[in-house]
Amino acid sequence: MTTSADFLIIGGGLAGTTTAKTLREEGARGKIVIISAEDFLPYHRPPLSKEFLFKDQEKERILILKESYYKERKIEVILGTKALSVHPEDKIVETDNAGEFQYGKLLIATGCSLKRLNVPGADLAGIYYLRTVADAEALKEAMSGAKRAVVVGASFIGMELAASFVRSGIQTTVITQENLVFDKLDSPEISEFFIEYYKSHGVEIVLGETIKEFHGNDTTGSTAPPRVKSVVTGTGKTFSCDIVAIGVGVTPDTEFLRGSGIKLEDGVLVNQYMQTNKPDIYAAGDVANFFDTTFRTHRRIEHWDNAIKQGQIAARNMIGQSRSYHAVSYFFSDVFDISFNFFGYATGADERIIRGSTKGESFSLLYLKDGVLQAIFSLELSPAETKAAESLILNHVNLNSLKGKLSDKTFPLEKMGAQTVLVLQGGGAL
Repeated sequence: MTTSADFLIIGGGLAGTTTAKTLREEGARGKIVIISAEDFLPYHRPPLSKEFLFKDQEKERILILKESYYKERKIEVILGTKALSVHPEDKIVETDNAGEFQYGKLLIATGCSLKRLNVPGADLAGIYYLRTVADAEALKEAMSGAKRAVVVGASFIGMELAASFVRSGIQTTVITQENLVFDKLDSPEISEFFIEYYKSHGVEIVLGETIKEFHGNDTTGSTAPPRVKSVVTGTGKTFSCDIVAIGVGVTPDTEFLRGSGIKLEDGVLVNQYMQTNKPDIYAAGDVANFFDTTFRTHRRIEHWDNAIKQGQIAARNMIGQSRSYHAVSYFFSDVFDISFNFFGYATGADERIIRGSTKGESFSLLYLKDGVLQAIFSLELSPAETKAAESLILNHVNLNSLKGKLSDKTFPLEKMGAQTVLVLQGGGAL
């Protein structure tokens, strides 16, 4: 059986849903179909590692759009279905249980798959990975009877899970093979701040340790499967636990595209218009390795704001507009009672300047390359300051003449941002 769709979207996450929504908002006519591998309507993932775990929250509250929205806009959502292959020459997508789809325009928004540990005992009960709402429901149930937890990995998902465990009254240890927490921020100062902050909440942080194996309980005389009871590191340290949560990274979900001729390079390679090398095929969200015009390089970003931006751009270009990705990438997180933002691209930065003190209630870290602001990490700073930093990054402002003042938190970035806009306006750039 072959089904026709004017706009076919593979992936039921935020990027795909935003694309479908934007298509209708921009006046697209024709049949829109979303194919989702999950059995639940598209939902927001950030709450899964936070409020969803430690609050009594119904999963319907994290839906991106209500079921009625899809019906009213005539957007068909096919759940529990995976794409098996894409044939660009024939404009055909094969699925596992919904037959073939003939498309006019195609969006790939399949996101990523979790990396898994391959060590002895890794299949024991009580070891969890978090990617889907079903994963979160299983972990939430396990948390209700747990007293001790081990989190493997200290990037965003691991650190958020550790905070959620502690807020649920579970004694928690974080183990990471890296020598920093939040290592993607590439800052010993930020890492040190968060290590001390987590320790103040009772979390044990173990750096530079790999996982050698997991040990299970003795199930002699029982029909229950063995459950994890301890984690052993590469140096022989043992940590007792009732549950383990693993967050050691993801890989773009592109296996079904092998042999399609679509260029794959750490995800689906697209230009600033979200277009692949094949006509009428686009990609957006976590799976897209896109050309970032601000930094003149290809990047892949696994964050909420990026999924929305790219979904909107892809939709508009699918109906004949010419919209380019021209923005400063952004993400946020909140752990315990603080929140932080990160704007820009830290890779390649050759200088870092702290504004304020990491011992205070708020501070920021500026990442510069050849004197030009590349990125900013901000903890509890004013929206005006972070917005000013975003402007400075977008406009490639050289701050060499101000380096002596940048570490002074009272020196306003807002003033620099306003001066930049005035200069650009005077030069006709805007």
